[in-house]
Amino acid sequence: MYADDLILISPTVSGLQAMINICSNFGVSHDSVFNPNKTVSMYVGNSVYCSPIHSLHMGGSPVAWVN
Repeated sequence: MYADDLILISPTVSGLQAMINICSNFGVSHDSVFNPNKTVSMYVGNSVYCSPIHSLHMGGSPVAWVN
């Protein structure tokens, strides 16, 4: 399995950020670098209830949100 084969699912943005941090820290300690430029986040749900989405970061770089 490669890092680009991973999907992280979380009901909260803070939970998703925590999982990104775990993956990033694992990569650093095991000489496997995650590329934040190839990493995206997607919101799935009813847009009527969607509040502004907080930014996510991987290793200090922003992770883009996509539709």
